[in-house]
Amino acid sequence: MAALTNLISTWIKNGNPSIVVGDVNKEKTFRDLFNQVLHRSPFYLRYSLDRKRPDLFLIHPTELSDMSDPVVLECNGIILRKKTFEIVARGMDNICDVDIDQAMSYLDTPDTYALEEAEDGTVLRVSYIDDQWVVSTNRCIDATRARWSSSKTFYRLLCETVSEAPFNLFERDLAKDETHSFILLHPENQLVIPHRVPQLVYVGSRHIGTFVETSSISQHGLSWCGSPHSLSAEECRSNLKNQEMHIRRGIIFTKNSTGDSPTIRWKVDYEWFKIASSLRKNLPAMHLSYLACSVEERTLFRNYFGSNAVFDIIDRLLVSLRKYTMYVYRDTYILKRYKLPRNHPMRDFLYCLHGIYLVNREPIRIEHVETFIQKQSVHVLDPILRFLSNLEQFNSKQIVNQFDDIEMEDATRVVNRDHLTGHTAKGGRRAPKNSQNRREGLTVLSPTADAYETHFPTLTGVQ
Repeated sequence: MAALTNLISTWIKNGNPSIVVGDVNKEKTFRDLFNQVLHRSPFYLRYSLDRKRPDLFLIHPTELSDMSDPVVLECNGIILRKKTFEIVARGMDNICDVDIDQAMSYLDTPDTYALEEAEDGTVLRVSYIDDQWVVSTNRCIDATRARWSSSKTFYRLLCETVSEAPFNLFERDLAKDETHSFILLHPENQLVIPHRVPQLVYVGSRHIGTFVETSSISQHGLSWCGSPHSLSAEECRSNLKNQEMHIRRGIIFTKNSTGDSPTIRWKVDYEWFKIASSLRKNLPAMHLSYLACSVEERTLFRNYFGSNAVFDIIDRLLVSLRKYTMYVYRDTYILKRYKLPRNHPMRDFLYCLHGIYLVNREPIRIEHVETFIQKQSVHVLDPILRFLSNLEQFNSKQIVNQFDDIEMEDATRVVNRDHLTGHTAKGGRRAPKNSQNRREGLTVLSPTADAYETHFPTLTGVQ
């Protein structure tokens, strides 16, 4: 029996079979299960729902989950029914990560394990639920509404990978009482390693009734997908000792089930892959990862992912953003020549920058702006850079070069009133009445060809 099933059975037996709300007995729901058990230590699990299948929910781990716990290992995109907690789809369990030293010790007894290349792609699970085939991911019940680094859904990428309609292939070749796991490799869905051609790799299957797993090594006869590349112990040792970059992710050690012992997998990533994966920052688009890196990390980023034209555009826009921010901030908050409209992309950005002055009462200079920009998240910077790349006035050399050495004047000379005391600042002049209403909106915007948008559109990934 699955560890999750045992946990749910214990939770139902030990607790009251129903929850009393006022004078009404309310049956326990899957949300009660999460609130009382699965949301807490050591599990820290989360669930996903699907509007087309309202009676199902999917469980997936988080960064806080204890990956050594057997329940967490099982909850790797497992799908259950809400009312009965019946497991209707369970693919391959989570893989425990090990370090290189531990992996080397496993290689001392290579006959105990099956050695395979680890693939860098998206895991897809194919199940037969309620008389229809369902393709799911680790965090989404329906892959037709899930995507990550591509504008296409995972199901559409799957259709581009196989030669026939996926559901026809499933109906012909797959058992309906099993959950089948695949890894999707596609050029438009790059995580770390780029893929030149689409490929589907079969990992294995698991029977829903017995939860017995069949790996790709012991059973594979699907002509429309590949299988993991097997390795020898000597190849594994050589790859683990190699510190240089090579387009492989790592090694998977598989210990097949024997008697009551289930199949267990361990994974070790190559050193270069660990560094490259950390630079990706778990963001969908490559340009967002580059934008999220520090100045030092961006040089390393180019070494692993190549020099792309959009990276040069981002570097140029970040340099110009400092100058443009000083220019607009001076004219809006200091000289009060303009009033930014509410829909201006930089309105909240400049408001937060002005908050630094209100706290410290020190003039804002270019180095303060640079530090402020470095602390912003990519979700703040990305739309601002998009706006600047479309601004014809900004793209002209007049603005880019005119404000190289802009620094804010002494606050006592340019601020109309001291916000702390309520009196007119020394050396300043009182602002005329209704001056706020007389400011002109900064609306001189002229869109041009957007090179930034052309290379990498903004995506919100859901996997």
